[in-house]
Amino acid sequence: MFNKIKKIIAEQLSISEDIITLETKLKEDLGMDSIDAVNLAIQLEKIFDIKISDEQLQQFKLVKDITVYIESNFSGCLDENKIVESKKNRS
Repeated sequence: MFNKIKKIIAEQLSISEDIITLETKLKEDLGMDSIDAVNLAIQLEKIFDIKISDEQLQQFKLVKDITVYIESNFSGCLDENKIVESKKNRS
């Protein structure tokens, strides 16, 4: 799950996956601002078919926080095509 989330974050922020670990800080290490966070949440909601509340979004400080939340709320089978579609929709 982490590798899929890492890929989504890297694509969303146009950064290398290599710099993302579970302990990576979203704001301090990746420079994610509130607009980036909302856009990331939208992509994660689409890809994993989950809901991320504004309150929950504010709780995400580390990549690990996102991973744990998705692992505990995602019960389906990940469709790799959704990741590809979300990337195309951003272009």
